[in-house]
Amino acid sequence: MPIPGYFKWTKDAEGNPCYDYDDDAISKSENRYTGYLCFVTDCMNLDVLATIEPYRDKDGVGKVFDDIKNAQDCKRLMI
Repeated sequence: MPIPGYFKWTKDAEGNPCYDYDDDAISKSENRYTGYLCFVTDCMNLDVLATIEPYRDKDGVGKVFDDIKNAQDCKRLMI
């Protein structure tokens, strides 16, 4: 289910539910949330740096694999 408030739910000519973007609501919240990133975790005893470290590591590992697959022209791994 999409985030309430950012979509307008309608029905098409056949009666099927569909949605359109609510441009007004999106533009109002765009300026409010620009530059923020939300991390959700169940580990309540972590500080800010310990929370973001796995995300940074994951990004680095993904870039290395992308480099291996594309820039170094290696074949894809078959596992």
